[in-house]
This record gives sequence, structure tokens and C-alpha cells, in this order.
Amino acid sequence: MKDKTNLWRLYNSATAYGKRPSEFMSLETEIAAWALDEACLMIGRKYENMLNDGKNPFNSAPSVDGEQAYAPMPKHNLRRVKINDNGTW
Repeated sequence: MKDKTNLWRLYNSATAYGKRPSEFMSLETEIAAWALDEACLMIGRKYENMLNDGKNPFNSAPSVDGEQAYAPMPKHNLRRVKINDNGTW
């Protein structure tokens, strides 16, 4: 979840239902659950404080019109292989 807006939504859902944000996800380790809970708490409190101060916390979100675009994905070096009739290559 790179998008902080998703963390904000998860924080709100967890707050509304009285659960930890990690309880909505299927995570393999307790440290991953703790990290998600911590990230949601930090973003949730930050956004709440900004809203209470009359600021728009969503101004920092990437825009669709390309004003704040992500860096292009690096190109991978791919090579073609011939698969023989017997399944080897």
C-alpha cells in the first residue's frame, strides 16, 4: 500500500469497527501486522490533525493528470529462448 489514502481508509474502517487495521488483512507475521497498524496510525492521526486545522491532506496525493507522476518502471533485460518439442530449452 504505497498510497497513503488507502492507509487513511483502512485507519477509518478500523476505528469505526473498533479493530486493528491488520485484522482486515491476511498477514503472515506479527511484525508485518504491527508495521501496518503503525503506518495506519501515523497517517490517520496526521490526516485527522490536518483536517481539524482546516487543511486538505489529500493535496499531496499523486494526481491523475500527470502533474505529480511516478517515475517510469525500469526496463528488464529479457531474452527469448526456444522451447524444443521435448520441453527442454
